Formats: sequence, structure tokens, C-alpha cells
Amino acid sequence: MKSRPFLTGPNGRRVFLDVLEFHLMDKEVLLREIADGLSQELRFGGHTRPQYTVAQHCVFCCRLFPKGNDRGKLLHDASEAYLRDLPKPLKELLPDYQAIEERFQTAIQDALNVHSDYEVKEADEMAFQLEADFLGFGCETYGATRTYSPRFREVGSAFLGRIWSREEAKNRWLEEWHQAEKSKRGTPPTEKELTPWIRS
Repeated sequence: MKSRPFLTGPNGRRVFLDVLEFHLMDKEVLLREIADGLSQELRFGGHTRPQYTVAQHCVFCCRLFPKGNDRGKLLHDASEAYLRDLPKPLKELLPDYQAIEERFQTAIQDALNVHSDYEVKEADEMAFQLEADFLGFGCETYGATRTYSPRFREVGSAFLGRIWSREEAKNRWLEEWHQAEKSKRGTPPTEKELTPWIRS
């Protein structure tokens, strides 16, 4: 009998690939597993100085757009706790990998009853631009257009002025999640409502 294909997760647990079973896990165990995995994964292929984790990136997204869909921002890269944060130009050449990543992302978000939206996508893009400028080699090097306003540059300068250790990134991610759970909002802002605020 052929054995089930699996990955070894952040804490040594087998994550079976044929049927994803995140919905069967204890919620707190799953969250700690995600926090641990994201705190070990590096942004920009690890090519920043100092090295910068996906966990801190997710918290940065929350800082950029406070009091919004914070759970969505914290989980928007959750699949990378088990897979990899591949640079976008490489990922675009790997449609099969993208499909696997989408399966993981959907399964995790469904297990935790979290959704993505326009606000999450905008926060992710703005964080990328600021990280490229403050930690990488500038937006132009990555083929990105700089669209953030001076107000967001100030937030980026303050937040990215100190890069967390992997242990701190894990703990801060968990703290941010539990805070977001306590202060869940109702309907998130629409694109029409959010765009003027972003560009101001």
C-alpha cells in the first residue's frame, strides 16, 4: 500500500498533502505552529540585512492599517509556515506550486474562520514597498513602483528600525493574534472607503 505523502511541519508533526486536516487541529496548537513556522521563514529570499521574518512582516501589515482585518493580515502568508516564501518572479514560473500554496492557504483560513480582503492585499503591497526600501535594495531593484505616502514612510521607519529575533517574532505574532481576537470588528472597509485614506 502506498504511503500518504507528507511534509514535516514546524514542530515535527506530519502534515499530509493528500487531505489537509488543519480543521481537525486544536486551534491554539495550530496558531502556535503557524507562528513558529512564520518566525523561521525569511522575506526576500533571506537577502536582507539583517534577516527579516515573515512573522514580523505580518505584524507590520497590522501596524500599517490598524484596527482593520488584523486576523486576515496575520494569516495572509500562513501557508508559508509549511511551504516557503518564494520570491514572486520565481513563484510565477511555478503554477503547480501556486496551486499547492492556495490549497494550504484556503485550508488554514477556513480552519480559523478568517478571510482575506482588499485591505489585506493593500497592506501586504505597502509593507513590501517599505521593506524593499528600508531593508532591501529599493523598490526599483525589485521592479516595484513606490506608491506609499510620507505618512506611511514614517510608520515604516519606526517599525523597521528594529528587527526582531525569530523567538521575539513568534511571540509578537501570537500576541497580535490574541489581541485581534479580542477586538474583532464588523464589516471591514471597502476599496472605495480605504483608497483615499491610503493615498493621503
